Amino acid sequence: MKKRFYFCNFDKFSTRKIAVIYLAKLIFNLNVLTLNLFIMKNFFTNHVNKRGFYSIIKISLLLNFLLLSFYINLYSQDETSSIGDRENIGIFGGPAYDLSFVYGNNRLFAAVQSPGTLFYTDDTCTTWVSAFPFDSLEYEFGTRGWGGGASHVLTNIKGWVAVRTNQPESQLSSSVISFEKGNNNTFQTAIDPFMLEQITSDNSPVSAIGLSEHYMYIGLGKYLVRINDTTTFGSNIIVARVDTIPGGNNNSVIQSIAVSNDVTGYPIYLVISSSQYADDGKLYKYDGTYFNLILSFPANYNVNTVFTHTGQITGDTTFISCKNISTNVIDIFRTLNGGIFWLPVTPLAGAPYHLTDADYSPDWVLFMQNSNGLRLSFPSGLISDDLGDTWLQAPLSDYRIATHPIGLDLIAGSKYYGVVVSYYGIYGPYEDVNNICFTAINVNKIAESMDVFYIATDAGLAYSTEYYNLSITGFEQWQPPYGDFPIPNVGNEMGVTSVAIDPYDSLHVIAGYSNGFNVTFNGPYDFIPVTPPNWNTSGHLDPFVTDIIFITSDTIVAVTGFKFKELQVPSGIPIGNIWLSVNGGINWSIVTPTGPDVFEQGNCLNKGYIVGPYAVIYAGAGYLGGTSPSVQGALWKSLDNGLTWYKENDGPLAGSNYLPIYDIDVNPYNPDVIYLAADQAFAVSNNGGSSYFITSVPNNTGSFTSVLIDPLYPDTISAGAGRNIYKYDVISDEYDLKFQGMPGEFIPDLENGSVMAGTSTGAHKISEAPRYYLDITIFLEGPYNGPEMGTQLNSNGYLPLSQPYNTPPWNYTGTESVSSIPNSDIVDWVLIELRETAGDSSSATADKRFNRQAAFLLKNGSVVGTNGSSDPRFNFVVAEDLYGVIYNHNHILVMSADALSLNSETFGWNFTTGANQAYGGLTGHKEIATGVWGMASGDGDGDGQVTNGDKIDVWSVQTGSSGYYNGDFSLNGQVDNVDKNDYWIPNSGFGTPVSTQW
Repeated sequence: MKKRFYFCNFDKFSTRKIAVIYLAKLIFNLNVLTLNLFIMKNFFTNHVNKRGFYSIIKISLLLNFLLLSFYINLYSQDETSSIGDRENIGIFGGPAYDLSFVYGNNRLFAAVQSPGTLFYTDDTCTTWVSAFPFDSLEYEFGTRGWGGGASHVLTNIKGWVAVRTNQPESQLSSSVISFEKGNNNTFQTAIDPFMLEQITSDNSPVSAIGLSEHYMYIGLGKYLVRINDTTTFGSNIIVARVDTIPGGNNNSVIQSIAVSNDVTGYPIYLVISSSQYADDGKLYKYDGTYFNLILSFPANYNVNTVFTHTGQITGDTTFISCKNISTNVIDIFRTLNGGIFWLPVTPLAGAPYHLTDADYSPDWVLFMQNSNGLRLSFPSGLISDDLGDTWLQAPLSDYRIATHPIGLDLIAGSKYYGVVVSYYGIYGPYEDVNNICFTAINVNKIAESMDVFYIATDAGLAYSTEYYNLSITGFEQWQPPYGDFPIPNVGNEMGVTSVAIDPYDSLHVIAGYSNGFNVTFNGPYDFIPVTPPNWNTSGHLDPFVTDIIFITSDTIVAVTGFKFKELQVPSGIPIGNIWLSVNGGINWSIVTPTGPDVFEQGNCLNKGYIVGPYAVIYAGAGYLGGTSPSVQGALWKSLDNGLTWYKENDGPLAGSNYLPIYDIDVNPYNPDVIYLAADQAFAVSNNGGSSYFITSVPNNTGSFTSVLIDPLYPDTISAGAGRNIYKYDVISDEYDLKFQGMPGEFIPDLENGSVMAGTSTGAHKISEAPRYYLDITIFLEGPYNGPEMGTQLNSNGYLPLSQPYNTPPWNYTGTESVSSIPNSDIVDWVLIELRETAGDSSSATADKRFNRQAAFLLKNGSVVGTNGSSDPRFNFVVAEDLYGVIYNHNHILVMSADALSLNSETFGWNFTTGANQAYGGLTGHKEIATGVWGMASGDGDGDGQVTNGDKIDVWSVQTGSSGYYNGDFSLNGQVDNVDKNDYWIPNSGFGTPVSTQW
């Protein structure tokens, strides 16, 4: 039985709530306007009726509280879609971006920037548990969720755990809180952009969080919000908008928050920058009434972060991390009197990064009397226990540290390969622990030969001889005596970026990293380092070995570049080479072509055999984005076992860019047939790369990064794009979505072995979702003229070419579109929704939704895919009964009265044959002709009810218009009195009994 988890006990929308939303927004805007006018007045005048002013403040904050509380209790969490499944094969580790112990139960939390987001351990880092269930990482189908990575985790003496999560370059961000020490089922959304938008019409992402013993403060762009355990501390409120203060603007962003420990919640220190990506932060102190710009530190500094002593009620002891405007040098300043005077406390060796932590425990006070129990720390392991007067260097060099809240001897620190522990205080020694189930590790390459697997990761190299042994699974297969991870003395602190196994000898292995190669002829414990003499000195830099391929046991080819890594290299310096070894990897020479075409940014290699002794070898190159200049993509080729190379073609063209080629696979029976994962395109060449065919596979979740031919069925290809794995059929040029990963996840490599995926959360065995078809028949009342429906929208050219359900209330983000309407019999677009439940139809509520797809409706009632003829195709894992819901943009939605019937691989349902074919019978379905049943027309706003709003707000506004309009209840392309008189009036008061998202 597949389990669903819901951690947010929020109410669902009802129809009445929609009216309340608009009223609430109006009240909110009025009271915010009033509050801001009074705040502005007090900035520019010294005389004010304080009694009246505070009355207004209290009324405004009370209204804010009522509205914010209303919305927090209004919106619920929906689960992510269930497409395929995964089994982590047991390679664990990776860096924690932030660490924090919980006072009281000593639980250690780790925030990670991979999509796993948040983990905790109760046994000093030996085993880890994912704090959030999978379904919480994305809900509302990508518009809301806790996924994409966590950048900050904070705890306090009360045992609260506060987390800031975000997916880079996306609106998916949130602030999450547990008031119960992070125990299971206690995390809930504090506030996110979606909740903010409902009360402000602004959906700014979460930009900062702060925590005291009484309140959690969240910055969402220009908004400052206060959240707390209302059973103890009272109201939640929107505190302020920083665009109203002097120097603020509509793009202002709160980028750092420090909160005093006073029960009032004030003062608060805020770093505010002029826009989302500006590096011009200014420091403000807010006392609940006034924002005061602090200018008492040197004027040539911009502030990045601010910290205060959480053990102090007044918040007078405060630290800021600043950057010198002219030199970019980072400095730390301290105040002991609330910002009146600042003292520089930068470490003598200089601040390597911005200050990241100011941790406090009452149990530290005895041992840190000079700081009253406060410990400052940098990511590099620098700490201070005396308010920055002196700094100590811990033997750590990567991310954050956390000190046990009871005893100073236990220290947890984050390194590139996982969390390490010292039992002897800050100086260590630090012990490596297994970090079981800590899936913050990035996999770069998977290699297999003779049932032996090697996996290159950012945390080192793993191997196993027992991957196929069903009695040895998970973590054990990568540990002695069956394997090892990480293998000693392979790679460096930047990990291992590529690996290849001799196909004729599994003891012969070559691993690539940032300083060349590690080579063994005798298995995993005899690797020797090989750095070629001209490494990084040939005129082209060699940042990472990105791929390696054996041509024979002696002849090996490798390429260098960045691929998915980032380094900052000045423009004009070429990056990447082609390397050749003819003695098994001991010696290497550069075979990079010198002209007229220049090889740069090598990403991948593959080969296919032609007649004779030589292999045709392909190399993909190019680089887009990141911190260094882009390099146009190119396909390179060698016909003499890698000795000489020529440019076969540019990469596939998209706009003005020749796309970088990140992965190549070659048909085992024809070396001229190749498949390319090329950033925005999944391409095929049937002539050795001379030309490309861009397949129909979409890249809507990210760049194409990996490709894999099924060795048993070479016309079936797996392609990784962002978080998705597609299965592509060469003959039909059709694809299925077989697996969907977590938000923010990507798939650098695919390998055979029940399809193995190397991802940014570890290595996984993928269980692909099976394919199903939906055979649905349904009529719409509006266009029905017996025995079929009219197609006037189609014949008049009014049907949109892209699915129209990407607006409220549907908020469907699918990318279904066509270049032209494929069938003259098409009536309209419909939206299919699938719900899964173990109960009867009454339990198929909106929270059971797990998949949606936009499709076409034919005049005979058949629902078809975007090709205009075949049944819609879905890929999903189903363990319970399946119910189908059909939406149209101005008809009352319906749901199947019973579970969809399954015949072979087709789920079917006919809504037209009777009232009881739809859930609710007569209350949700309409007889549109004698013995014929259909969806009732007149629901112009799509809320599931035919009300005055459909006439006043939709039909009246659109009447007289021609085209694709929601007020066109007859779907004939004209909004006129017929729509009102023949459809809206007879159906007024009609509504669906089906549970909806709103």
